[in-house]
Amino acid sequence: MHEVMTAIRSVERAITSAPHSPGWRKLVGNRLTGLRGAYILYLEHSMGSSAATVDDSPWLSARMLRLRRDQAKIADEIDRLIDTCRQHGDAEALRYQVVDLLGRVVRSRQREIGLIYESVDVDLGGEQ
Repeated sequence: MHEVMTAIRSVERAITSAPHSPGWRKLVGNRLTGLRGAYILYLEHSMGSSAATVDDSPWLSARMLRLRRDQAKIADEIDRLIDTCRQHGDAEALRYQVVDLLGRVVRSRQREIGLIYESVDVDLGGEQ
């Protein structure tokens, strides 16, 4: 997740730079491309971890499946925003969409950590 957080900070720096400068869209698109790569690698790695969690705590499987679907939608949204960066349009609207996306990435990670924590809590004597 360290790579994803580094990529998020990089995107944040890009979107806070001057949006009306000539290279702003290209900069944001490049940073989003970096985020996409880091996010996909993170998802590939976390899928293995979450599979073990679901095997150990099958009651979490539906919630983990919803999380994985949401994460796939986030990856699709990153792709869409990269394409949007290549087009001309409202820079401020693009900025808001990117900020929303970054929040979704962070909340997704928090949800995953919560599910893993719940599975460990139950394994260590909690109730379900």
